[in-house]
Amino acid sequence: MARIGSAPVALALSIGTLFPPCVESAEWQPTLSIGTSATLSDNALLRPHGQEEADLIISASPTIAVNKNGARLKVKGSYTPWFYTYLAGTGETTVRNTMDGVASLEAVENLVYVDGRANIYQSFISPFGGQPNDPGTVSSNRTEVATLGLSPYIRGELAGGSRYELRDDVNYTTFRTGERPDLLSNAVIGRWSGKGGTVIVPGIEYNYTSTQFGSQPAFVTQLVRARAGLNLSTDFQVFATGGYESNDFVFSRQQGTIYGGGFDWKPSPRTSVRASVERRFFGNSYDFDALYRTRLTAWKLRGGRSVQTSQQQFQQAGSGSTGIRDALDSLLSTSIPDPVARAQFINQLLIQSGLGSFLNGPTPVYSPRVLLVENIEPSLAIQGTRTTLTFSVFWRKTKPLSDAVATNAVDALAGLNDITQRGGSISLIHKLNSKQSADASIYRIGTKGANGAVAGAAPFESTQSMFRVGLSQQISTQTSASVGLRWQTFNSNSVTNFQERAVLVTLTHSFF
Repeated sequence: MARIGSAPVALALSIGTLFPPCVESAEWQPTLSIGTSATLSDNALLRPHGQEEADLIISASPTIAVNKNGARLKVKGSYTPWFYTYLAGTGETTVRNTMDGVASLEAVENLVYVDGRANIYQSFISPFGGQPNDPGTVSSNRTEVATLGLSPYIRGELAGGSRYELRDDVNYTTFRTGERPDLLSNAVIGRWSGKGGTVIVPGIEYNYTSTQFGSQPAFVTQLVRARAGLNLSTDFQVFATGGYESNDFVFSRQQGTIYGGGFDWKPSPRTSVRASVERRFFGNSYDFDALYRTRLTAWKLRGGRSVQTSQQQFQQAGSGSTGIRDALDSLLSTSIPDPVARAQFINQLLIQSGLGSFLNGPTPVYSPRVLLVENIEPSLAIQGTRTTLTFSVFWRKTKPLSDAVATNAVDALAGLNDITQRGGSISLIHKLNSKQSADASIYRIGTKGANGAVAGAAPFESTQSMFRVGLSQQISTQTSASVGLRWQTFNSNSVTNFQERAVLVTLTHSFF
């Protein structure tokens, strides 16, 4: 198959954004809050036994958030710089950033659209190193990741009722530390589907994807699929796919036919199941997503087996979408119908339980290769009158499907056959009264790497556990405070072990 250059497509689709028509006005809804905290840690540098140094870590974290829900322009985002000072001098005064922003513009009515994404979050260099959830503790394994995305596209309906879409997704990822080359990916997608509501709905899709690590040659994948959907009922559809793929992984090429199928089932607003399987050059790929919600519970199960790159793993981590977060979002959709207010409430719950944005599950694996990723993530959220309880489990295996294009870069899979991460969390928040609540949470992650460089060699292994208890007090409608205790331990056969105990005090005030 001939390759196409996607830059002209992105440029052509972006022209409509330079001279957009008058966008219907809607109120911008800004919010501003500031949090201050003091953490007394007996091991602020996370050093091994006998080398611990205590410190009092002071932080301030102002958060500015905006929301606009216009007819043509929608924006939602927040930014928080975390300022840290170490009174005993174990670390240098520093700033760590978090940001989450999405925007959508209908540039030309019913035709040209542009989506944008921007995320900054704290991640880790090696999945085998320590992964402290508190960004105030000093860790050489921590790095700051920034991901940017722009997606111009055209979408419309033809005279006979069929629909078309031509889209260009451009994503860029850069790292503050860790000596990692930046990542750039580009996906051009063209699709056509027959008129909906008929018994049989035909469709066809073309997908061109390239991923580049720094200045190295890009990995390129091209897929063409035909699809036939069968509407067996209003809530159950099955489909079959067939097509061809061509993959250029720089040092190797794979091509051949692909085929598969799946179903979508939504018997009620509270229940949905989606599953698909496809035969590809590496074997079977699959994807499933199931949700079941009752008045008090939300059950979530998702998983898959697919070709990925490190770029996709960092994008998924930056989006903040986790099993617990998704389950809570579904559980609270009735009691908090406004999605912005619901997201703010969920963030508050996760931060209060110690399972905020800094511990989202498996660590992204940075490797300048094409990867085969298999994962399973069940989760459960339960909300009673005064108690919220969440469970989450994850399992992810990452294997190389190609040689590395940048051997001098940080490569977590260098010399390894695969990396397996498994873990989970439990959190409990109980309201003691209208203004007081108590919380407890536990988190554990284990990472194992099968050593492929030396026959019979022991695998690389590491395990980290964290336990936290706390008490929160609502001082006023806009001010809250909390105190807590944290204990965490890390054990590994390849890097330094550590143990830490800490006392946590926080004060948060919302101005508007």
